[in-house]
Amino acid sequence: TFGDHKYNYFKLLAPEGHGSGQLRESAQADTYQQQDAAYGVIGGERVTASLREIATWHTILGGGGGGAMEMKYENRLCAFTLQVGDRPPTTGLAYNERCFGC
Repeated sequence: TFGDHKYNYFKLLAPEGHGSGQLRESAQADTYQQQDAAYGVIGGERVTASLREIATWHTILGGGGGGAMEMKYENRLCAFTLQVGDRPPTTGLAYNERCFGC
C-alpha cells in the first residue's frame, strides 16, 4: 500500500519486544509491499504479512474547488497472517488504512 520512497518500510513488534516497544526492521532493499501483502527480511528470516479484507469503509477528503486535491481515505478490517521463516504462522485481525490521491 506504500510507495517505494518515504513509506518503504517493514517493521515488526515481536512478542519479546512488547514490554519495551522495541521494533525489528527490514532493510529498505529487502522490503516490498502490495495491496494485501508486505514482505521483508528480518534477522536473516523471510517475513510475510498477508491481509484478507473482511470489511471496508471510506470517505472523500479535500476537493471542493479552489485547486484543492480530492483524495479517498479508505479503512479496512482484515484477517491477518504473519509468517516468519519456517515457524508456524500467527493469525489475528488487523486495521489497514490507505489513501488514494494523496
